[in-house]
Amino acid sequence: LLLAGAQIGAPAAEPYRVESVVEGGRITGRVLLGAARPRAALLYVAKDHAVCGTGTRQVPIVRNNGEALLDAVVYIERIASGKPFRAAARKVTINQAGCHFVPNITVLANGGVLEAINSDPVLHNIHVYALGNNLRHSVFYVSQPQRGDITSTTIALPEAGALLVSCDAHQFMRAHVLVVNNPYYAQVDSGGDFSLDEVPPGNYEVTVWHHALGRSSSRAEVKPGRTTTIRPSF
Repeated sequence: LLLAGAQIGAPAAEPYRVESVVEGGRITGRVLLGAARPRAALLYVAKDHAVCGTGTRQVPIVRNNGEALLDAVVYIERIASGKPFRAAARKVTINQAGCHFVPNITVLANGGVLEAINSDPVLHNIHVYALGNNLRHSVFYVSQPQRGDITSTTIALPEAGALLVSCDAHQFMRAHVLVVNNPYYAQVDSGGDFSLDEVPPGNYEVTVWHHALGRSSSRAEVKPGRTTTIRPSF
């Protein structure tokens, strides 16, 4: 079953407004591992060995680089107006190659398009779930039996949040998408560092999202033309 082009849920009651940012500031920092510990899962590769490999696959759950946490997204959850979304946030492509989702962590603007490509010569059955309150519900699923199959679906959630992307044919395949309502977000780099630019002056709650650890929030005051540095931690 494919819900192609269908909107999931309803738009937000108070949509984000694009407006000129006057004397915007910047929030920078590094996300720290804190009390969390690196860990991985060993998953058995049960089929399609010529493409997917054999034996077990080590899947990172929590990764770090020294004190820094990797695979995290930093964002301002509530902000009324400001800069526009980049075009890249309105259409995100996830490729299936070698029985891996690439990328396995990404961010999509709410109301944007999620595209899935099968680059493998085996069947993939992509299944996307919305996550919240320790529950998950199916957003869409589609079979992609042939190499070169492409599926595009509009994702519009009642509330921004996380998506789990899985393959019903290969249980060891996982990817994660954070759906956001505004463009003030950044994926941390290989050192756990981030920067939120062109932020209107004000006081904000800055949230760090990690697909396995959940969320951690801290406050930041942005002054006109200034840089504020924070070091959020799990």
